[in-house]
Amino acid sequence: PSARDAVKGSLSRLLAEADRDLKAQAGRTSALDKLRTEQQGRTPAKFAVIGLDGAELTSDELAGAVTVLHFWDYRDEPLKEPYGQVGYLEFLYGKHKDAGLKLYGVAVDTRFAKPNTARTAGVGVRKFKNFMNLSYPILFDAGDLIREFGDPRLQGGELPLFVVIGPDGKIAHYKVGHY
Repeated sequence: PSARDAVKGSLSRLLAEADRDLKAQAGRTSALDKLRTEQQGRTPAKFAVIGLDGAELTSDELAGAVTVLHFWDYRDEPLKEPYGQVGYLEFLYGKHKDAGLKLYGVAVDTRFAKPNTARTAGVGVRKFKNFMNLSYPILFDAGDLIREFGDPRLQGGELPLFVVIGPDGKIAHYKVGHY
């Protein structure tokens, strides 16, 4: 084969790979849009979750106030984005908590499911909370709570996940990814 044939073959493979990637991205976006549509307006099922420093949240506490749930890793290592957004959430919480805003960070980590690894996961959350000087409570989730709110990772999405619950107890806003 000639050099021209080799270039055409390479270009053809590159275009085919780009086309597969575009279709996968479109499918992922479509799946996440569907998930958002399914979640918004829905009342979450009953749940209870605990966290750092005695933090606790039950589904019964959602009615009557605006509640923001920020699902993310909340780990001290590796420190990765959107820790800047976490700082902004702290700012919003400080500004609006006296008006009744409830804000919970939700540390999503499968290590919380096992007693022998839960402590290590909790230590990482505490270090991160101290590093960021966060005053809002952080809950521990081994995966059950995020599944209740629609885990975007099952559709190819990534954390963070922002869920805003209105005073009526229904999901008012559902955002996957960074703002």
